[in-house]
This record gives sequence, C-alpha cells and structure tokens, in this order.
Amino acid sequence: MRIIDRYVIREVLLPFVIALLVFTFILIVPSMMQYAEAFIAKGVPTSIVLRAMATLLPSSLALSIPSAVLAGYDWGGRGACIVSALWPERVTGLVSCGSYNIHNIASALTPDTPDNEHRLWYQYYFNTERGRVGLERNPKAICRFLWETWSPTWKFTTETYERTAASFDNPDFVDVVIHSYRHRIGNAPGEPRFLETEKRLARGRHA
Repeated sequence: MRIIDRYVIREVLLPFVIALLVFTFILIVPSMMQYAEAFIAKGVPTSIVLRAMATLLPSSLALSIPSAVLAGYDWGGRGACIVSALWPERVTGLVSCGSYNIHNIASALTPDTPDNEHRLWYQYYFNTERGRVGLERNPKAICRFLWETWSPTWKFTTETYERTAASFDNPDFVDVVIHSYRHRIGNAPGEPRFLETEKRLARGRHA
C-alpha cells in the first residue's frame, strides 16, 4: 500500500540518488510496472516482490554490471533485500527504506505479541472477502487511514496524499494488494518458477 511513485522517489530516495551521482555511479531505475502490468502472466498470479527481484538480477546481468548498490522502498526494497541475501557477491551495498524486510513465509503462521498483531489488522482484513470488497470500494479512504495511523505525528496535506493516491487508479491495484497480503501468510499461491527462491530464503542460505 505504500506505493513507490514519483513523490516517494523525490522526497525519500533523491538524497541518496544525488550522493550516488556525485561519486559517478550510473543510475538505473527498474520499474515495478505500476504495481501490476505483469502481475498476471498467462493467468498465473505472482508475487510483485519476487517480480521486482526477477527484474533486478537479469537487468544487471544483461547490462554486464558485475555488482551494484541496490536501493528500494517497501516492496521494491524487499526485492533488493532478496537479491542481496541470495546473491551477495553481486551487491556492493544495500539501502532499504523500511529496513531489512524479507518475508519468511515458512514461519508466517507463528503468532506475534498482541501489541504487534493489532497493528497488522489491515493485513488480516485483506485476507477476507470483506476486506477485498472494502478495498475495492474505499481504496483512498483505507490508505489514508493507514497513513494516519502509521505516522500519527506527520501532518501531511491532502495535496501530498493525493500525489500518491493517484497511483491507486490502476485496474489491477486491488488484485495485486490482496494477493500480496494473502501470499505472505500462505493463503494465496505464488508463481511456480519462484518456489525454489522462496525455499532458499526460508533456509537462509545463498545456495
């Protein structure tokens, strides 16, 4: 739901980008495909996060880039974290806005403390059909409420919010969001070609 868009790139990642350019790095920005252009491949749902990973690594190989500094925000950051974990020899550095945030799907059903569980209400909500319908009907209201509860001291303006909310106007927005939150706890299938990658992440090994 915290979509990477032009606003986030400018406000969050721009200082890092400027630093890279100062040191004469070449900047490449792979697209998350506006959430969803490649979400459904021949009718097979896939994890948008693993899609990001699958974009990053082949891009570097195709461009003959032996190693790179990876940077990302939320879902894009998670893709960068996955590449860093599984192919560390190809990663010079990692900047992940939102911490080191790889999902451990194998242990996803292990409960957390009540204090932490209640903060994830929206994830459980989206695992129900009521949640899907709610997101279809009220995407901007739900996302704005999440902004307000995630950052209670941030007094953002309606104009600031609307800059990001424009990213929700995508016909696949609901499908991608719902699949992501269901897949991460085992309630939706992933794409078969990424199953081995998920197993490697669960084992915590590079090979």
